Amino acid sequence: MVRRLGTSAVGASALLVVAGSVAFAGIPDSSGVIHACYHKSNSQLRIIDSSVDSCRANETELTWNQTGPQGPQGPQGGRRASRATRVQLDPRAPRDHRA
Repeated sequence: MVRRLGTSAVGASALLVVAGSVAFAGIPDSSGVIHACYHKSNSQLRIIDSSVDSCRANETELTWNQTGPQGPQGPQGGRRASRATRVQLDPRAPRDHRA
């Protein structure tokens, strides 16, 4: 009896994983847009696959892009000091070219 229960639990878990993979296959859609439905009275947000589901009458449809627009380029960084200017060698020390 315990073995049968364990086998059933493993089977159910596998089924949930497969079903979840299928459900999220269309999120975001092929254009990179994520679709959702917002229920104003209870503040619930449902992410949907718009190819198979739609918002209910008491919900507001929301969409947003998976990747936002390109932002402006940032300022150029300062010049990096060369190794020779960062390391001050003692002229009396033996020359070691690994430094």
